[in-house]
Amino acid sequence: MTTKLEAAQIAMRVGTAVIANGTQPDVLTRIFQGEQVGTVFDSSTRLRGKKRWIAFASNARGQLVVNDGAREAVLQGRASLLASGVVRVLNEFAAQDVVQVVDEQGVELGRGIANFDSREASRLIATTNKSRQRAKDRVLITRDNLVVDHPSGR
Repeated sequence: MTTKLEAAQIAMRVGTAVIANGTQPDVLTRIFQGEQVGTVFDSSTRLRGKKRWIAFASNARGQLVVNDGAREAVLQGRASLLASGVVRVLNEFAAQDVVQVVDEQGVELGRGIANFDSREASRLIATTNKSRQRAKDRVLITRDNLVVDHPSGR
């Protein structure tokens, strides 16, 4: 049952999910005709386009491990991910690759498209407190390219 509910959660992020008895005759036809069969899960918040691709269709190439402050900012959906909130970079990735955003315990908080490759991201993290770079030059993932609470992080 847990797996079914997890699948419903994923489906709800992109549309509607129905859990029904697949052994019943014509169950799919009946569902698509609007008959009340099984349990319907619907969501008012759905991922579309690029964010759906980031969350479900892309392969994450690396990880950005964030501190508690960045963790809260990411989970609240308030801001882009800045270098000052990242404590380390794991694995190699290129700019524009999808990466996982994880907390220091390794729990996935979301996924996003990296603005920099892993080497440049590591350099920015190491120098961010020592230099006075413009804020936009320290944004590792912009808010528009960040999907929070990716299901595989549970």
